[in-house]
Amino acid sequence: MKTKRSLGMIGLLLAVGSARAQKVETQYDRNADFSSYKTYAWRQERLLSQLSKENQARVRQSLVNAVNAQLQAKGFTLTQSSPSFYVGYNGGAMAKGMAGEGMTAEELAHPMTLDTWQATMMPSEIPNVWVTMEGVLEFDVIDAKSNKIVWGSILREKLRNNPGEVPKDLDRETEELAQKGFRNFPPKTGHK
Repeated sequence: MKTKRSLGMIGLLLAVGSARAQKVETQYDRNADFSSYKTYAWRQERLLSQLSKENQARVRQSLVNAVNAQLQAKGFTLTQSSPSFYVGYNGGAMAKGMAGEGMTAEELAHPMTLDTWQATMMPSEIPNVWVTMEGVLEFDVIDAKSNKIVWGSILREKLRNNPGEVPKDLDRETEELAQKGFRNFPPKTGHK
């Protein structure tokens, strides 16, 4: 579903804004007994960001609050001693590029006039390269006894705005991220 919003995905991901769909992938250990999970604690919060330290702290707290709200609405209790599982996130962005044949200045100005690559083109040609930034936010659930990741959700989105900006409605944005990220947690398994 495409919606127009300024979606804040952690740091560099917190700089998005335009109509587009967000990709969410979820995987889990089919042998894990998710029904035994009652309590959780935070383990890792990693952020690759161009945000100031103050804004990183704001983003971190907003995201932690949003994930806590999702987990507590599902009946899990936050604890600091003997949790059933740990939760954490990793966020950042990566450049994705695509290269095509080089184009001359004339081709850039009039792309329909030349439709084939010519051996006589000069070294001053402008390369035909597209680079985009993709924001990625990964949530992990780690079994406290085995210390292994048993569930994970990855959100991906094309970034379009300044990576150093924080959305005006940060809490609403992180709430949407947590809701999408934890939509399928705990997974429906045969364990009861």
